[in-house]
Amino acid sequence: MKKTLIIISALIALIIGGAFIYRISQPRKLVHISIDDSICLNEIDNLNSPFDHHILKKLKLFHRLYGAKFSLYSFKPDSMTNNVQIKRSVDIRNRAFSEASDWLKLGYHGLSQMDFDSLTARNDYLDNAASATDFYKTLGGQRFLTSTVRLDRFYGDSAVLSKANQLGIKTFLCADSPKRNSYVFTSRQTDSLDNDNILHNKYGKFLRTDLRLEKSKIKECISREHLNDSIFVVFTHEWTFHQVELKMHILMMMLWLHNYEFVTEL
Repeated sequence: MKKTLIIISALIALIIGGAFIYRISQPRKLVHISIDDSICLNEIDNLNSPFDHHILKKLKLFHRLYGAKFSLYSFKPDSMTNNVQIKRSVDIRNRAFSEASDWLKLGYHGLSQMDFDSLTARNDYLDNAASATDFYKTLGGQRFLTSTVRLDRFYGDSAVLSKANQLGIKTFLCADSPKRNSYVFTSRQTDSLDNDNILHNKYGKFLRTDLRLEKSKIKECISREHLNDSIFVVFTHEWTFHQVELKMHILMMMLWLHNYEFVTEL
């Protein structure tokens, strides 16, 4: 029995050692992972810690295991005030977010709409993005805010993009489907983005999204095509989190193994 345990331990050590050697042999690459349509801020007020929330708890686990980092792109919160009645609870929540701000960032995604209307989205961003951003800042400080966002339905005209710039946004994440228009690009700009995966203009940097987890099979998520990308942009939606949880865990392991550096801003 003792001999068997020694052999098993040696094999485990060999596998782990081999994984580390393989990892350091890989070139350094960047991966950005975001959760869109986030509403979890509306669901944490009665918890002892925001990381008791099932989704935030899982993200924290991925961070501890693989060094993963995440951006939450949040719909307009139900209340943009410190609506927890007990000050101690507010302090605990804010301290937890502040301490996590090196691996978790927050950005304004837009107004939740069942039937998307671009004019409504435009007016909402111009009217509410600044106050939402200020509210996020009260949760975890300036470092809790991201400079990289994906706006809802990849929509934003010149006024919206200018407003985003004023709020510190420098990078915009675009659609994951070729030929799908983002941020009122011209067809020529969309073709350029599809070909080069990146586009620059006066509003900042625009990056194509590579992978939408809920629409991708595990085999596609960990394909050589993606795991060789120097910049790999991944997203899913909060309302599909349970559906993609196992898939995300497998992806985290493979990203770590392929020496990806997890980043919250690009």
